[in-house]
Amino acid sequence: VPRPSIFLGKVFGMLLFMGVLEAVVVPAIFLFFNVELPMAGFLVLLLTIVLGTIGYAVVGTLFAASLLRARSKDILLTIMLFPIILPVLMAGVKATGLILLPDGSQEELWIWVRVLGTFDLIFTIVSLWIFEILVLD
Repeated sequence: VPRPSIFLGKVFGMLLFMGVLEAVVVPAIFLFFNVELPMAGFLVLLLTIVLGTIGYAVVGTLFAASLLRARSKDILLTIMLFPIILPVLMAGVKATGLILLPDGSQEELWIWVRVLGTFDLIFTIVSLWIFEILVLD
């Protein structure tokens, strides 16, 4: 089996797990915090969540594969993952804040959504390129 297929399978498994979790958590947040959002805002929020999830899953899968043979991989994964995933967290928080605020700037919102999309694109390409080297070592 080609190594990029293994990587994509792991990423899709992670996306499925995180998607199920988000399908429960996001409606609960709307319910408990009494958030009202128009349909256009909900679609942009959904796009932001999907892009953030893809970025987190791709980077998390890549670093989990790089630490496959390490002794304390759980601690190392957390330490290595946080600085790299920080742009996804920041862009997701900024975009979500602008979506939920009634006076949020649409131009700034789309800048943060583009940051998420660019991060996903770059790290997906780099991960597919590097994954085989990481697994073969």
